[in-house]
Amino acid sequence: MKNQLRRLLVTIGLSAVLGSSLLNAQTSGKIGVAGVPFSFRIADRVLPAGNYTVSARSSGLMELWNKDTQQGMMFVAGSHQSGKSDPKLVFNRYGDRYFLAQVWFGDEDSGRILSRGHLEKEIAGVEGTPHGSLAAIRIK
Repeated sequence: MKNQLRRLLVTIGLSAVLGSSLLNAQTSGKIGVAGVPFSFRIADRVLPAGNYTVSARSSGLMELWNKDTQQGMMFVAGSHQSGKSDPKLVFNRYGDRYFLAQVWFGDEDSGRILSRGHLEKEIAGVEGTPHGSLAAIRIK
C-alpha cells in the first residue's frame, strides 16, 4: 500500500513538473507577420525569402515560421535593448548577406537582440562593422 501511494505521488509530481515546462513554451501573446524579400541567416542557418510569422515565447524563446515553405525554427533572442520602436525585424547586412539581429514587437519598452553566429562574427571581423543595419521589414 505504501509503495502504491509513493508511486502515485511520484507520478503526480513528475506530471506537474512536465506540465509546467510545456506551459512555459506557449506563446506569450506577441505574434507578428513580416514579408522578408531576401534570404537571411539566424546564427548559421540560412532562411529563404518569404512571408514569416514571428512569435515570442517565454524567456526569450522565439519562433519564426515561413508561411510559404511551411518550415520554421525556434531560437533564443538574448538580451533586451531599451527604448520604444515600431514593430520590426532588424538585420545586419554585410555585402549581400543579411543576419537577423533584433526583433521588436512595438508593444513593450524593449526589443530582443540575437547573438551573432560564427559566420557573422567571422565576416564582421574581416569587414568591420555592418554595412548599415536594415530595419525596413515591418511586423504587422
